[in-house]
Amino acid sequence: MMVDLVRFCSGAKELDRFLDALRSNFDSHGHLFLHGGPDHVKYAISLLDACGNHQNPTPGQTAMTDPSEWADDLSAESDPCLQDFNLLSPEMAKVYGV
Repeated sequence: MMVDLVRFCSGAKELDRFLDALRSNFDSHGHLFLHGGPDHVKYAISLLDACGNHQNPTPGQTAMTDPSEWADDLSAESDPCLQDFNLLSPEMAKVYGV
């Protein structure tokens, strides 16, 4: 069964759970991601949300980069990580991890 993911708003603790759940969905439902890496990335990006929507208002009050804005910046730059989840996840860890 596909894991129903909560949209990622920010935070290192949430990031680990979010990335693990994404990988679980990729593994268990590979048939839904026919183009592999690019489809994995599109799915992950579609689940990024604004910091202001975080259940805990503290992350939104810090200088942390808003996930939805970060994704827009990657797209505007045509960043190579948009083609491969194995490139995207370390970039997310740099920005949102510990």
